[in-house]
Amino acid sequence: MNMQEVMRTRTAKAGMMMKMKTKAVLRLAKKTVDGRTFEEAMKGDIDLILDFARGLRHQIQFRDQRVLNACQREDTSFLQLAKACIDKEKRMNSTRAATVATWVKLG
Repeated sequence: MNMQEVMRTRTAKAGMMMKMKTKAVLRLAKKTVDGRTFEEAMKGDIDLILDFARGLRHQIQFRDQRVLNACQREDTSFLQLAKACIDKEKRMNSTRAATVATWVKLG
Protein backbone atom coordinates (compact mmCIF):
# COMPACT_ATOMS: atom_id res chain seq x y z
CA MET A 1 0.00 0.00 0.00
CA ASN A 2 1.54 3.31 -1.01
CA MET A 3 1.33 6.55 0.94
CA GLN A 4 -1.61 7.95 -1.07
CA GLU A 5 -3.69 4.84 -0.44
CA VAL A 6 -2.87 5.00 3.28
CA MET A 7 -3.91 8.66 3.43
CA ARG A 8 -7.09 7.98 1.46
CA THR A 9 -7.99 5.11 3.79
CA ARG A 10 -7.34 7.23 6.88
CA THR A 11 -9.37 10.11 5.46
CA ALA A 12 -12.23 7.78 4.61
CA LYS A 13 -12.16 6.25 8.10
CA ALA A 14 -12.04 9.70 9.71
CA GLY A 15 -14.96 10.81 7.56
CA MET A 16 -17.01 7.76 8.52
CA MET A 17 -16.22 8.29 12.20
CA MET A 18 -17.23 11.95 11.95
CA LYS A 19 -20.54 11.00 10.29
CA MET A 20 -21.23 8.40 12.97
CA LYS A 21 -20.49 10.88 15.77
CA THR A 22 -22.61 13.56 14.13
CA LYS A 23 -25.56 11.19 13.72
CA ALA A 24 -25.23 10.08 17.35
CA VAL A 25 -25.15 13.67 18.60
CA LEU A 26 -28.16 14.60 16.46
CA ARG A 27 -30.03 11.54 17.65
CA LEU A 28 -29.34 12.48 21.28
CA ALA A 29 -30.18 16.13 20.71
CA LYS A 30 -33.61 15.25 19.32
CA LYS A 31 -34.68 13.28 22.39
CA THR A 32 -34.92 14.26 26.03
CA VAL A 33 -34.13 12.03 28.98
CA ASP A 34 -37.61 10.47 28.89
CA GLY A 35 -37.47 9.84 25.13
CA ARG A 36 -39.63 12.76 23.99
CA THR A 37 -38.47 15.32 21.46
CA PHE A 38 -37.59 18.80 22.69
CA GLU A 39 -40.89 20.17 21.38
CA GLU A 40 -42.93 17.38 22.99
CA ALA A 41 -41.16 17.89 26.31
CA MET A 42 -41.59 21.67 26.27
CA LYS A 43 -45.28 21.46 25.32
CA GLY A 44 -45.87 18.82 28.00
CA ASP A 45 -44.16 20.94 30.65
CA ILE A 46 -46.10 24.04 29.58
CA ASP A 47 -49.40 22.12 29.72
CA LEU A 48 -48.52 20.88 33.21
CA ILE A 49 -47.69 24.40 34.40
CA LEU A 50 -50.89 25.83 32.89
CA ASP A 51 -53.03 23.10 34.48
CA PHE A 52 -51.37 23.74 37.83
CA ALA A 53 -51.89 27.51 37.48
CA ARG A 54 -55.60 26.96 36.75
CA GLY A 55 -55.82 24.88 39.91
CA LEU A 56 -54.11 27.61 41.91
CA ARG A 57 -56.46 30.23 40.48
CA HIS A 58 -59.40 28.03 41.56
CA GLN A 59 -57.97 27.89 45.10
CA ILE A 60 -58.15 31.69 45.46
CA GLN A 61 -61.87 31.56 46.29
CA PHE A 62 -61.13 29.43 49.36
CA ARG A 63 -58.48 31.85 50.67
CA ASP A 64 -56.53 28.93 52.13
CA GLN A 65 -53.25 30.38 53.33
CA ARG A 66 -51.74 26.87 53.46
CA VAL A 67 -51.89 26.60 49.65
CA LEU A 68 -50.04 29.89 49.25
CA ASN A 69 -47.49 28.94 51.90
CA ALA A 70 -46.89 25.55 50.26
CA CYS A 71 -46.39 27.16 46.84
CA GLN A 72 -43.98 29.72 48.19
CA ARG A 73 -42.09 27.14 50.22
CA GLU A 74 -41.96 24.30 47.66
CA ASP A 75 -41.73 26.21 44.40
CA THR A 76 -39.21 28.85 45.41
CA SER A 77 -36.68 28.04 42.69
CA PHE A 78 -39.37 27.79 39.99
CA LEU A 79 -40.96 31.08 41.07
CA GLN A 80 -37.53 32.74 41.13
CA LEU A 81 -36.82 31.44 37.62
CA ALA A 82 -40.21 32.68 36.40
CA LYS A 83 -39.68 36.13 37.93
CA ALA A 84 -36.14 36.39 36.56
CA CYS A 85 -37.31 35.45 33.05
CA ILE A 86 -40.23 37.90 33.12
CA ASP A 87 -37.99 40.68 34.47
CA LYS A 88 -35.40 40.05 31.76
CA GLU A 89 -38.10 40.03 29.07
CA LYS A 90 -39.44 43.36 30.35
CA ARG A 91 -35.93 44.86 30.33
CA MET A 92 -35.30 43.60 26.80
CA ASN A 93 -38.64 44.97 25.59
CA SER A 94 -37.99 48.35 27.18
CA THR A 95 -34.69 48.68 25.29
CA ARG A 96 -36.38 47.88 21.95
CA ALA A 97 -38.32 51.13 21.89
CA ALA A 98 -37.86 53.42 18.90
CA THR A 99 -34.83 55.63 19.26
CA VAL A 100 -35.40 59.32 19.69
CA ALA A 101 -33.78 61.56 17.11
CA THR A 102 -31.42 63.96 18.85
CA TRP A 103 -30.66 66.11 15.81
CA VAL A 104 -34.17 67.19 14.89
CA LYS A 105 -34.34 70.44 12.99
CA LEU A 106 -36.83 72.75 14.65
CA GLY A 107 -39.21 75.03 12.76
